Amino acid sequence: MSAPRWLVAAVVLAAVVGLVVVDRAATTDPAGPDPIERLMPVAAPADAPATTAYCAAGTARGADGPAEQIVVMANTTDASREVTVTVFTDEGAPQSETLTLDPLSRQSLRVADVVEARWAGALVEADGGGVAVDHVLSGPTGTSGGPCATSASTSWYFPAGSTLLGVRNRIVLFNPFAQPAVVDVEAETADGRRRPNELQGIFVNPRSVRVVDLDAVVTVRDQVAVVVNARSGLVVAEQLEIVTPDAQVLPASLSVTLGAPAPAPSWYFPLGAPVIDRVEQQYVVFNPTGDVADVDVQILVDDPATNGFVEPFEITIRPGQYAVVDLGEEERVPAGVPLGAYVESINGVPVVAARVIRSGATGAAAVAAGVAGPGTSITVGAPLLATEWVVPFAGARGGNGVRVAVSNLGLRDTEVTLVAYAGGSSVPLGDAGSLLVRAGNRVEIELAQGVDSTGVFVVVTSAQPVAVERGVDFGGDGFMVASAVAGASTVSRPSPALPDTSTSPTVVLDGQPSIPPTFIPPTTAGAPATTGVQG
Repeated sequence: MSAPRWLVAAVVLAAVVGLVVVDRAATTDPAGPDPIERLMPVAAPADAPATTAYCAAGTARGADGPAEQIVVMANTTDASREVTVTVFTDEGAPQSETLTLDPLSRQSLRVADVVEARWAGALVEADGGGVAVDHVLSGPTGTSGGPCATSASTSWYFPAGSTLLGVRNRIVLFNPFAQPAVVDVEAETADGRRRPNELQGIFVNPRSVRVVDLDAVVTVRDQVAVVVNARSGLVVAEQLEIVTPDAQVLPASLSVTLGAPAPAPSWYFPLGAPVIDRVEQQYVVFNPTGDVADVDVQILVDDPATNGFVEPFEITIRPGQYAVVDLGEEERVPAGVPLGAYVESINGVPVVAARVIRSGATGAAAVAAGVAGPGTSITVGAPLLATEWVVPFAGARGGNGVRVAVSNLGLRDTEVTLVAYAGGSSVPLGDAGSLLVRAGNRVEIELAQGVDSTGVFVVVTSAQPVAVERGVDFGGDGFMVASAVAGASTVSRPSPALPDTSTSPTVVLDGQPSIPPTFIPPTTAGAPATTGVQG
């Protein structure tokens, strides 16, 4: 049998074209970060002159809003930061509020406290680096959240979403700049690519938010992949999916997803949900290029020596199409076992990958997994690794705990340290503060529930590049599973991998025997390579 592709060849990152970072005055910054830093949200180094973040999606109606937006800012430095939050709406002039973010502290701002509007995006500008920004959305159907973008782009990709009856699928286009943007939106469904006239040449006014009702144009589809392309100007795009209680198929829920600004060869999902009853978990891989992509979807289960190794799902995706791997329909994935995943393009053709978790589950197993329903999480993976990650929003009062997962797909075991901060000082995490993550494995940590999570953020550091996600349970009001925010100065492309070790069950790393993550015991080596559903 062959070894996993991440152990066979080095990964080559796709070129990123047309991504531009914007300075505090919302003009083009020729001295912006390297392109690698524009592939995902990052936290600027502590000595950087400024921090900019874009929180595109959300409402600002107060108690009546379907997705009320709260901006969460974490200052990881030992110096105060002055932060200005400017709110842009779908009508009316922008409004700003300035606050002081104390050292090693977290602060939240409710957008509706700044302005009242149907839709509102927030531009966050700090007078120094070391600030990481999340946003949390809450409404009658649930709560969701994730990192805010730190770069604008001419293109955004959303591999997964639905427009079934009862689902409000909104593509939010945020243009905080002085120049207008003209945007085209395309949808890929099981019936092929759709370019409706209503979604072409969308004019996004300067310093405003424009919302596209996707479900009104591309109707009754259980799976839709979306591409946003700006003919002119720059935007930040997020997808907001609101599943109403009268939906007949999906659980009532709220999910916000930041798009990917470019395809890439690798995508990381350290924190998945175990396969349990009434929890649907899918990995959707979208190929927006003009070439055929050969892709592996590798599931990483905890304690593989006991639970077995899951052979990769090998899929071939034609240009402009998507494929779906549904874990609930795959016998090779053991039930009830915590897991993560990564997606890798075997032939180097860049793709975009997302994980969809929809839950109507109740009971102890769902609570322990952080997916007690109803709830939905649609998350684009992380295309890069880093040695430092920040979790700005590390929990909600009334929730059942916060999980942080670390995947180490490098060549060596690595030491990982977690430090929680609140109000200027560290918060004890006990045994969760330091751990060893074996090469090719993942570790999932549940933070202490006794911590007053309303003001806590977490910093994760490792000796080798890793991927980090967090899961937050909102105590019966939904859940979020989203990437942490990588430290900009520590991000890296996936490293070249080890030679083929599949003929031996163990390989010695730093003097410690470790089982290669792709070794398949003889009893499962002949399992079929299911390819999922191709759009």
